Amino acid sequence: MADNIQDLCGTLIGDRYRIIRVLGEGGMGAVYLADDNDLWRQVAIKVLRESLQDTPALARRLEMECTLLAQLGSHPNIVTLLDRQTIDGKTILVMEYVPGEDLAEIIERTFQRTPYQKGGGQSEKALMLTPRNAILIAMQCLKALDYAHSKGVLHRDIKPSNLMVRKDHSGNIIAKLMDFGIAKTLKQSSVDTAFTRLTKTEDRAPGTPAYMAPEQIEPDRFGAIGAATDIYAFGVMFFEMLTGQLPFTGGFTELMHAHTNVRPPSPREVNPVIKPELAHVVIRAMQKSPANRFKTAGEMLAALQTAVGMSATDAMHSSTSAKLAFQTPENRKALRLPSRRVFLLLALAIILAVGYWQNVPGMFFQNEVVTTSGSSHEITLEQARSVCLSLRSAADQTSVHEYARSEWAMAERVMERAEEAQDPSEAIRLFTEAGRLFGSTPGVAYERERKARERAEALENFRRDQTEVQRKEENQRFASATKTVDLGDGVTMEFVWIPPGSFLMGTRGISRASRVGTRGTVPPDETPARTVKLTQGFWMAQYEITQEQWVKMMGANPSRFADNPKRPVEQISWSDCQLFIERLNQTVKDGVFRLPTEAEWEYACRAGASTTFNCGNDLAHLPDYAWYAANSGATTQPVGTKKPNSWGLHDMHGNVAEWVQDWYDPTAYGSGAVTNPFGPDSGVFKVRRGGAWSNHHSRLRSAAREKDLPEQRSDMFGARVILVPN
Repeated sequence: MADNIQDLCGTLIGDRYRIIRVLGEGGMGAVYLADDNDLWRQVAIKVLRESLQDTPALARRLEMECTLLAQLGSHPNIVTLLDRQTIDGKTILVMEYVPGEDLAEIIERTFQRTPYQKGGGQSEKALMLTPRNAILIAMQCLKALDYAHSKGVLHRDIKPSNLMVRKDHSGNIIAKLMDFGIAKTLKQSSVDTAFTRLTKTEDRAPGTPAYMAPEQIEPDRFGAIGAATDIYAFGVMFFEMLTGQLPFTGGFTELMHAHTNVRPPSPREVNPVIKPELAHVVIRAMQKSPANRFKTAGEMLAALQTAVGMSATDAMHSSTSAKLAFQTPENRKALRLPSRRVFLLLALAIILAVGYWQNVPGMFFQNEVVTTSGSSHEITLEQARSVCLSLRSAADQTSVHEYARSEWAMAERVMERAEEAQDPSEAIRLFTEAGRLFGSTPGVAYERERKARERAEALENFRRDQTEVQRKEENQRFASATKTVDLGDGVTMEFVWIPPGSFLMGTRGISRASRVGTRGTVPPDETPARTVKLTQGFWMAQYEITQEQWVKMMGANPSRFADNPKRPVEQISWSDCQLFIERLNQTVKDGVFRLPTEAEWEYACRAGASTTFNCGNDLAHLPDYAWYAANSGATTQPVGTKKPNSWGLHDMHGNVAEWVQDWYDPTAYGSGAVTNPFGPDSGVFKVRRGGAWSNHHSRLRSAAREKDLPEQRSDMFGARVILVPN
């Protein structure tokens, strides 16, 4: 066999298969379309390049794929092995030919508007990743995985390019899983090591970096490869199907770190119209610990069916539609904008409306047609009224009525004149003017609101500067107020009194809108900074909950780094913390123990400071106060070994990320000044603060917010409690 891929075209293999053309090729070989002369059908033939035929590892991969496909047998959503041929001692796989295209191409076209060539192998109407299509493809892939796992076979390289998608003669979507080249049996995977093979190289872990599960990277930390490994990769792929983006991006090292240490974003952060129930399915599939994911692909399929309200059978019918929507890159950006910034969209709407009013000749309408003055083009009165009302509806916001009252009233008067006009041409002119006025009001309101906010911030800064000396004196006085709680058997818990007061919570200086989608800047859920008043003082634990304190209350130590009882406890969920606190309140009758709220935590962390960290803005000082990626030695450290903040609290930055009481609300800071905020009544995620031993310094900022499911555990998650006096 020649190394030139095209040289095999026209070749007859085994006196049966006549190669027609190349279907696809890569660095290791190619897949050809061929005629089966015995059964009069078309097949796909997979071969290695001639130069790689003598590479033992690659030859074994092809043999392994042959063996596992034969073990799987026939399934409607897995490409079937039809035959195995040997030429000159080299293995060739003959497989079912699946016309169509891989899912990667469909994702690219759907979200990036990739052009396609009609008549070049694609249908006149190229397949797009509509909501129904995405759900159907996902369900079929899960059915294929559930079947493969039931046969004891793991795929280990789930990704869009390994899923072929086509429409059958009835127009139904058919998805088929392929390329089991690095697959293994469950038994083989149980003794496999992490860094054995990559999809196209032999010196890295098996799989494709963007879709690799944590246990493929660090098996000593996350456990053995299993069915949950394929579920994680599917979760990443499903995230991409719903949003057009990967949860993690970057080079190989960055991806490896992200998969093992960084919480994946919710797909709703990219596509806000995705149902929370559907987002929860995706998030659970991408949990770091295999134990926290779905136990089987069948379990995930059932959860997906429940989330979207339809079964795989329902999805086959075009009349059924999943209740979610997708956005192209353009309108995804629009969706990220807060509602008060809608003037940007309105400006676009005005441009489109003007263009529409000037370019509609040649359209046929049933109602009266008139000509606008100054233009030779014709529009109807109803069209002019409809666009005007649409612009009015979009501009009808609280901020407009508060900051652009006179402009809104003027637009209302012009629209009233349009409604009363007897001459259709005059009515159209007035509706046009009213639409322009309505469309301009959000921009006017935004500028006035921005200036008002800047004045308020300037006043707040002035007041804060005036009281800085008094605050420092108060800090020094309250820093000496401490309390020790006896847990029994020589185990104690030390507390520091936190006085009532006010502070600026969040990040100042840059508006929320300017941060959206800007890499390397502060997340928008920290802005705008708001004034928070806490009217009641409380006792806060001087240190994070230690392992000896946890064992005293709970009887067991869940921590990964368990060689020193003075280390902070980790591998605990928010729900675990509630049980710990319940037992603490049963044991100690000295007030009420609970987790701090987000506001209480940040107030105590800052200890009167308004800087990035409670030790200032200079990163050179941070190592004196915090354990993080730069100095932790890839482990937690005993509590209290770094300097405290000015109120005597240790490890508020780093060591372990601390659970707080609140449900996560990404828009909470837009509500303005608040008193004793306690977060929303319900939600999907709980909040963590402070960053951990493995985090970059940016995650340790006093204002930085993290979130995770209440049941999620990690060797980076810990907590500290507060004691509220009776």
